[in-house]
Amino acid sequence: MLALRTALTAPSAARTRAPQYLSVRQSRQPQWCQQRAASATHTAAAAATSGGDPPAAEDEPQGLLPEEDAQIPGGYRDAMSSNTPLGKAVRGVCEELDTLGGLERQTLEEAEALLKQLGFKGSLFAGQQQQQQQQQQQPDGGTAADEAA
Repeated sequence: MLALRTALTAPSAARTRAPQYLSVRQSRQPQWCQQRAASATHTAAAAATSGGDPPAAEDEPQGLLPEEDAQIPGGYRDAMSSNTPLGKAVRGVCEELDTLGGLERQTLEEAEALLKQLGFKGSLFAGQQQQQQQQQQQPDGGTAADEAA
């Protein structure tokens, strides 16, 4: 009985937890996201050991490298000002996204040209053209045909 009482009152490894050091992204996530990520990791590890896909090499980085994952302090106003370090980083990211968008557009245009050479009669941009026409029609309330008449 004394041993049981001592075991219940003595600090054990189950009760005392070592501090957890999480990255900023993990620590800011809601608890359910952290649990979901942890269970996904355990599921992936179980699948790898059960003879599924071969496990990834340990020397391959997953996600961003520490030197690529820069954390710049600041708030909303800092992000909106191009004079602050955070604002400069936001501007750089926006420029990179614009560049990637241009590359994507160029790739789609090349793909559409190849499809037309193969006999494809449609357009990859048909959905975008219809959306632009609808946006032009909505503010005026009329159609482009009504404006031409």
